[in-house]
Amino acid sequence: MGEQTSPLGTAAIGDNLDYLRLLYEEQMFFDMIYIDPPYNTGNKFSYHDKREDWVDFISKRLKLAKAVLKDDGVIFISIDDSCLYELKVEADGIFSKSNFLGAFITMQAVRSNSRHINTVHEYIIGYAKDKKRLGGFKIRRVNNPDDAAMIKDISDKVRREFILFGRETAKKLLAKLNSDYMLKRGISWLRNYSEVDDEGEIFFPKDLSVPGAPNELIIQEIDLRLPMLKSRKWSTPKKFIKLFNEGRLSFKGNRPYEKHYLNEAADN
Repeated sequence: MGEQTSPLGTAAIGDNLDYLRLLYEEQMFFDMIYIDPPYNTGNKFSYHDKREDWVDFISKRLKLAKAVLKDDGVIFISIDDSCLYELKVEADGIFSKSNFLGAFITMQAVRSNSRHINTVHEYIIGYAKDKKRLGGFKIRRVNNPDDAAMIKDISDKVRREFILFGRETAKKLLAKLNSDYMLKRGISWLRNYSEVDDEGEIFFPKDLSVPGAPNELIIQEIDLRLPMLKSRKWSTPKKFIKLFNEGRLSFKGNRPYEKHYLNEAADN
């Protein structure tokens, strides 16, 4: 199963089943697990990559891997076309299909030696232990020095304009700054952050409708009544109440939006 490091610090090439058992016995739990198992291709590496019991082989390891994941943990598993479907069926049964996160397609070569289809890719499939407990996978743009400098420059200038001349003048400056930076850096995501709130903070108004049967929404706790939309339904009352309490509800006309602030912008 690849190179491993034990709790004692030793490393080895080989099967990790005993190691997973040890982690479970020691009650060691992890946020993320990555597994690169044999693909069952029939090729020879440092081991012979072909076994009749491959499904049972991978099943034992996935069950133990799940046991040492934290409740909000995730697992990623590498595979190629040889046993992709067998792996997906087995992982669905162990982690539940409802906890499937998706599949990454990774490019492994420019060309292959296949006689029929030029297969140059592999896959990494991901599962949550419990998707309901799992947050989004995001990297905040302020962690990137170039983005951080840009966000600070725009925010400082717009806030100054807001204090001196008010919201509408600040929004005009924001549109110009966004346009200049998008042209200079060849980016497009910045255009979403087009609004300025009552504190002079820049935000992106995110729609609060979701796919589903149209519905009228009445939330007495925050005195909000929303008419039925044509083809979508509203987000849950719980979400509206949470946003209201956090000061993150914005209205354009009579329609509510969620505030996503520029200084919290993330690259998904």
